[in-house]
Amino acid sequence: MKSEILLNQQQISDRIAQLGEQITNWAKTKDDKIVVVWLAEGAILFTADLIRQIDCDLTLVSIKTSSYGKNLKSTGTVNLEYDFSNLQDKYVLLIDDIFDTGLTLQTVIAKMRQANAKEIKTCVLLRKLDIKTNAQIPDYIGFDIPDKFVFGYGLDAYESHRNLKEIHYITEQ
Repeated sequence: MKSEILLNQQQISDRIAQLGEQITNWAKTKDDKIVVVWLAEGAILFTADLIRQIDCDLTLVSIKTSSYGKNLKSTGTVNLEYDFSNLQDKYVLLIDDIFDTGLTLQTVIAKMRQANAKEIKTCVLLRKLDIKTNAQIPDYIGFDIPDKFVFGYGLDAYESHRNLKEIHYITEQ
């Protein structure tokens, strides 16, 4: 598998600092701490770096989701396990690694709304611009990227390469 760097460590770090400031401004207007819900596993590094940039009291919850499995494209089905009733009357920041079809965020947001979350904001590290979707656009977006298979910085390629400090894209299989 051949790849090239799409986003380097400094670009990622700088943008996360900006996102942290924007989210802090939102969170400080709330009368209660926010609940940060991150979608495992791809958003692990992004979430860890982002919450250190958010200057407010928060709790952290992870939800294991999967829509790719071992594929390079979404399967069209989102698998998740979590008791969403824990989010009733909470201010929620939902974090995901990548927004392409929007199916994962749409599914999780629907569950949060059913559980009567007070307010839901969404944040993604990456948004693929070339994908056509009717899903709600995330409130906070790290980077807009082309429709390429990306990995590194928490995102995997064939269940590997999550620990890379940069985000790469596949140039050849």
